[in-house]
Amino acid sequence: MSFPDVDAAPICLNALLIENVQPQRQDVFAQIVAQHYAKQFVGEAYKIVGSVSALGNPVGLVDSMGTGVKDFFYEPAQALMTSPNAFGTAMGRGTKSLFTHTASGLSDSTSKLIGGIGSGFAALSMDDDFEEKQDRLAHARGSAGDSLAAGAEALGDGFKDGFAGILEKPTEGAQADGMSGFFKGVGKGLTGAVTKPLAGVFGAMAGVTGAVKAGLATSLVNLQPIRLRRAMLNDVVTVYDQDAATAMNILAHHLEMPEETMQAYALCEDGTLILTGHSIIFSVKVQDIGEDQKVSVVDWKLQWAVEAEDIKCLSLEGVPPRLVIQLDNQAQHSGTNDDSSSCLLEPCSTCSAKSTSQLKVLVQFFYQCYPECKP
Repeated sequence: MSFPDVDAAPICLNALLIENVQPQRQDVFAQIVAQHYAKQFVGEAYKIVGSVSALGNPVGLVDSMGTGVKDFFYEPAQALMTSPNAFGTAMGRGTKSLFTHTASGLSDSTSKLIGGIGSGFAALSMDDDFEEKQDRLAHARGSAGDSLAAGAEALGDGFKDGFAGILEKPTEGAQADGMSGFFKGVGKGLTGAVTKPLAGVFGAMAGVTGAVKAGLATSLVNLQPIRLRRAMLNDVVTVYDQDAATAMNILAHHLEMPEETMQAYALCEDGTLILTGHSIIFSVKVQDIGEDQKVSVVDWKLQWAVEAEDIKCLSLEGVPPRLVIQLDNQAQHSGTNDDSSSCLLEPCSTCSAKSTSQLKVLVQFFYQCYPECKP
């Protein structure tokens, strides 16, 4: 017996904040954390049950319809507060959202409910191969075309396997168990002649309703991270910091260096400086699209990277301070072909007060790790 399909259950666990923590045994602290999240999970368990596909995913249906109802009232209200002339346009957007989300939720729920009934008939056929085939087709429903194709194939297989089983099952049973197997095969064949076509019919209906939902192109649950992943400076869990998370995201995703351990960073106007376990990396922003789009797209590229052991000294000079990195005469750094700068690097020439503070921390941390480099 397989575990029922659960479709996009929106599980949300509240964070645990402990203030004024007193020293205590590690097992006691672990017990507090475990009890908190166990309680949170129990409170969200109904969403898992309500997201079971065989039940029609009622949680997803309510969420989708709720989004449409909210937009129907929220869009016009916002328009009245900003510009009464935009009320008509906002009313149109709200009405469209209500219709689209309601139709999408109903078609998705109907598709899953019908598909669950079809899966039940496939199980009643007592044919593991047929049940596995129908389950594969059910999971192949994605785009409108894929849903229609899967539904048509499920319908064809249902009738073909149902009628073929009337002759095949008794023969297979007789070969396996003789006369008793023959009569068992007759029973399976007659049962399959009824249940398999029904499974195919419901599979086809689920494909059609799934295609309608895909055609509306709305997502019942569109969960996105509300913030970047927490940065662990020097592999230590600290209080969440947006700048540290941004620097870690640049290092791991934009520069594709997820294996590097970030120890310190500085977000400056002209680039981002990151100190890792064995090098200093400087990256610059190369793309910022968002002037005429809803979502801003920012990309970063590696400007240069230098091994920490090749650094002669670091210093902050000027007002506002800029970081000056002096290298050994024979040292080389990657990311540029400018030989004239191989012994002196000056990234982050313009910095805010916050960036200056981050630079000071970076320099201090560098000299803690490499005290022999102190001037």
